[in-house]
Amino acid sequence: IPGVLHLEFRNRTELTLSMCRMQEWYESPHEHIRGKVFTLEAFLATYYAPGHEIDYFAEWEGFNVPGDVLNEFFNRFGETLTLREQVIKHQWHAGEYKYLIATDVDGDPSHELAHARYALDENYRQQCDAIVLSIPSEIFDPMCCDLVAAEYPRDHAILLDESHAYLCTSTEA
Repeated sequence: IPGVLHLEFRNRTELTLSMCRMQEWYESPHEHIRGKVFTLEAFLATYYAPGHEIDYFAEWEGFNVPGDVLNEFFNRFGETLTLREQVIKHQWHAGEYKYLIATDVDGDPSHELAHARYALDENYRQQCDAIVLSIPSEIFDPMCCDLVAAEYPRDHAILLDESHAYLCTSTEA
């Protein structure tokens, strides 16, 4: 997709360490993380607190961040960017990109590409929204509950986008 920077990392750990703050600043369900400047240590303390059931490093196969969000992240985090984030910032500013997706070398980028197309192609997004919103509430509401249980925020726009991406790319029922 034109305007999409796809970064491939050698393994899931490198992928996650490189992308977690960008992704969570954008979509975290935790109010003290989403939209706030936070350290990698604060991220780890949040996601690995006692009683937290999701292994973040094992859970996420890919990441996606819209360009305007990424630019704001780079500006807000400024001097606190990690070395990995600085490398991504350099790659981002080396091209004319509008959307960032990241996977490991063994990952399938189709889910992340669905997010990119949804964000960049208004006609596609409108058609997808019409389809997703036509799903009966007895099916759609549990889908959203499952997404929230999987640590997606209770944000209507994000839940629409995630529902669309999973419906386009998932083989699970």
